[in-house]
Amino acid sequence: PTPIIFIFHLEELKLVLETRETIELGACVTYSEFEPVIVKYYPVLETYLSRIAGEQIRNIGTIGGNIANASPIGDLPPIFIAIGSTLVLRKGKKRRKVKTENFFIDYGLQDIKEMEFLEKIIIPINPKLHIFPFKISKRRDEDISTLSAVFSFEIDNNSLRNVRLVFGGMAGIT
Repeated sequence: PTPIIFIFHLEELKLVLETRETIELGACVTYSEFEPVIVKYYPVLETYLSRIAGEQIRNIGTIGGNIANASPIGDLPPIFIAIGSTLVLRKGKKRRKVKTENFFIDYGLQDIKEMEFLEKIIIPINPKLHIFPFKISKRRDEDISTLSAVFSFEIDNNSLRNVRLVFGGMAGIT
């Protein structure tokens, strides 16, 4: 494909902003930059994230790339859906927000309009959220998921709330 545009050097896409309620991550944040930030709030994800690719790939592969390629076996979409994250899509100065689970429409089809790009991911910080991530692959480490599952829920007055069962690798979309 031509032309190829290199965007990895754009500081706006390397944003890491932590507030009391959210973590905002630019689409060019690498796995290595993402992991220490997310595990501060969701420590259970550390083992799952450490199994993604090798160190070289984690140092250059981006979270935006893992989402935007929309692979049904991508490692990060199940996590972002289970946590309830939102994607910010941008075209020029216009931005729109899409819940991560609504971004994936069908195999090879995403909710992204012509000339839009994935600018950032907004992850809610929810200390009440319980998360259980699982990854099955041919090799233990440094392998793409064959199947992934991330379960999340809150407990409120002995009842489960906000229950999410998210699977990757079972259909054309996460």
